[in-house]
Amino acid sequence: MKHIQKTNQDALEFHITRNAQFYQPNIIEDKNLTCTLPKIITLEDIKLVSSTQVSGDGHINPVLIICSGCQNKVQTVLTHHSGKSTIFVGFLLFICSFGFFCVSCIPCCLDDCKDIRHNCPKCQKILGKTSFNILK
Repeated sequence: MKHIQKTNQDALEFHITRNAQFYQPNIIEDKNLTCTLPKIITLEDIKLVSSTQVSGDGHINPVLIICSGCQNKVQTVLTHHSGKSTIFVGFLLFICSFGFFCVSCIPCCLDDCKDIRHNCPKCQKILGKTSFNILK
C-alpha cells in the first residue's frame, strides 16, 4: 500500500466537512441595506493630458509649445543655422578631399548638417535649439 502524504489543506478540509454542523453561516440579514451604484463618469470628470512641450530643445521637428514671450500656444517655426559641428565637418571634408574647396561647402548647403532653432511665429523669440550631432 502506497503512503499518501497529507497536507495542511487536506486536514483543514477534512475538519470542516466532519464538523460542518457546528459552524453557522456568516450571513447578515439587514433589511435597511441599500445598494449604491457606482458614479457614472462624464466628460467633465475626464482630465485631458496636454501635449505641449516645455521647450524645443532636442527636437528636429516643430513642436507645440507655450511661448514664454507672448504666452500663446504656438507651433514653433524652424530655422537652420550653421554651427560649430557644421564647420568642423566642412573642415574634415576639406582635408579628406585633398584641398577641394567645393566639397567642404556641402555641409553648409544641407539643412540636415545645421543647427535647428525653434522660434515663436508671433513674437520671433527663440524657444529652443537642437545642435547638429556628427555621431547620431
